[in-house]
Amino acid sequence: MSIQLIFSDIDGTLINSKHVITKKTVQAIKDCAGQNIPFILVSARMPSGILPLQQQLGSFDPIICYSGALIVDQHHTLTSNEHLFSVTMNPATVLFVYQQICNRFPEMSFSAYSFDRWLVPDRPDA
Repeated sequence: MSIQLIFSDIDGTLINSKHVITKKTVQAIKDCAGQNIPFILVSARMPSGILPLQQQLGSFDPIICYSGALIVDQHHTLTSNEHLFSVTMNPATVLFVYQQICNRFPEMSFSAYSFDRWLVPDRPDA
């Protein structure tokens, strides 16, 4: 059976401890592309944290962001809100969770993501 698709994590897998993709790795991934084997990057990162690596690889395959909660086609990532798959939370639920955290654990940091934006509350003490 031949390889038809490759999924790869980024941190500690694709990039080394110096946060670099080695030339050997880049060449291996380009060899896969030459054999029409898609190389899909998978990460807990947001799209803008994945795209520079994907561009370095010369890849045009979809990317899997937020540990699978968002899957986007490289051609649609930052130019539009079109995506292949998305799991989101209801804004009212997010607000409820945020209020519970703020009330019970005021020293805890809370942030959320919306597509390619990192949302953090304004902190007067920060």
